[in-house]
Amino acid sequence: MIKTTEIEPQTNGDPFQNCALGRKQYALVLTDILSYYANEGGVIAINGRWGAGKTTFVKMWKQLLSQNKFQTLYFNAWENDFTQDPLVALISELKEVINSDTAFDKIAPAFGRVLISVGTSIGKQVLEKATGVKCDTLEAAIDECSEIGKEELKQYSELKASIDDFRKKLIEFIASNAGEKPVVFFIDELDRCTPTYAVLLLERIKHLFNIPNLVFVLSINSEQLQYSIQGHYGSSSFDAKGYLKRFIDIEYSLPDPDIKHFCNYLYDKYEISHFFGHKQRIRNREFEREGDTFLEIVRSVVSSKKVTLRDLEQMFIHIRIALNGFAPNNMTIPSVFFLLIYWKFTDNILYQAIRSHQFSSERLLEEIEKYTPSIVNINGIKEEPRSFIFAIAQLIIYYNLNDSLDPIENLFIKNKETNESLSIFQPKKFTKKTFDDALDCYQRDFNRSHITINYFIQRIELMNHLTIYE
Repeated sequence: MIKTTEIEPQTNGDPFQNCALGRKQYALVLTDILSYYANEGGVIAINGRWGAGKTTFVKMWKQLLSQNKFQTLYFNAWENDFTQDPLVALISELKEVINSDTAFDKIAPAFGRVLISVGTSIGKQVLEKATGVKCDTLEAAIDECSEIGKEELKQYSELKASIDDFRKKLIEFIASNAGEKPVVFFIDELDRCTPTYAVLLLERIKHLFNIPNLVFVLSINSEQLQYSIQGHYGSSSFDAKGYLKRFIDIEYSLPDPDIKHFCNYLYDKYEISHFFGHKQRIRNREFEREGDTFLEIVRSVVSSKKVTLRDLEQMFIHIRIALNGFAPNNMTIPSVFFLLIYWKFTDNILYQAIRSHQFSSERLLEEIEKYTPSIVNINGIKEEPRSFIFAIAQLIIYYNLNDSLDPIENLFIKNKETNESLSIFQPKKFTKKTFDDALDCYQRDFNRSHITINYFIQRIELMNHLTIYE
């Protein structure tokens, strides 16, 4: 299936059963943390980069909490960004805690007063549709406050009284319906909202919903949310980090995922394993380790470059589609194929230079080392990444062939003293001997392949007009 699909939590059994990142352990830790905020209430932030799988994680955690008798709510802030004030939407979600309109009606008058006091302009029919509260229940509160605003002092007094009354009734409402565990209210995609809406939502949570037995969980990219806050206040020098701390009690940063595990998951999900394991391919000994070679180079490259999960999945989709252009008995050279697609996604200038044959082979190696500075030091390990070195050597061999399969440059010269054959390259990120050995291996082998770098480029370029939406 060539489609990005969100991994849904299991409703029966372990919600994290299909988690490709092994994140259940973090959910268990966070569940323990919730107990510290049960009485006072609070705000927990789940921080992670865009494309790090936060939404999937919070939905699985929400299901896990529900199975453990927690009352849970989920609110996608980005999807509700069109509303003038998030207050109505938050109350609408909160109503889902119980099924009794009668019980919820007890806080409706106080809610109506707050809406008017804070200047929220909304029709009663819209409000009734959003919250399920009957219009006649609110009319008394609305009529009662219709004259508010004549004097500034009266406005302030009424607002303070309205908020205090609303919070008091909300505390009673939550306490009577939460049970022994706090109500957990998930707010997702806050960092994608317009700056004004994001700030207003934070302020509503802080000033109106900071009550016992109610814990908010904000799923955010902290860095991007700080930019939104600075945008709202119109200054890049505004202390957005300090401002954000006023609203959040504890921040939990999702650890980087196990990329090896996730690559294996995508490899199977998009049936790349089926392509490399096709019965016609595995009959050819030359192709029998293609799958292993592909995964090895993918893991080494994406682990060092911190590619987001979303971008990595997009790469796998494009790779799978591009593989459709290869017959079962065609050569693919997985390492070279992946590197070209990877650069097309992440360093398109380098990819276009290779495509147009802009560089000499020596210059190409220099550019590859410039664009990929951390690839040769994966997770602090000082051993040379042989799979990457050999992949680069292989790519340069194909790059150095013209359409007639003749070498464009002589990549080796003889040492006059030792008669030893040495390459013209002087790599800076790995040893010359390892690279020369790899070059020598593939140069002796290329005549059997009968392909050039254009063999890969042509298949990749067929996807230029392809856009895959989430």
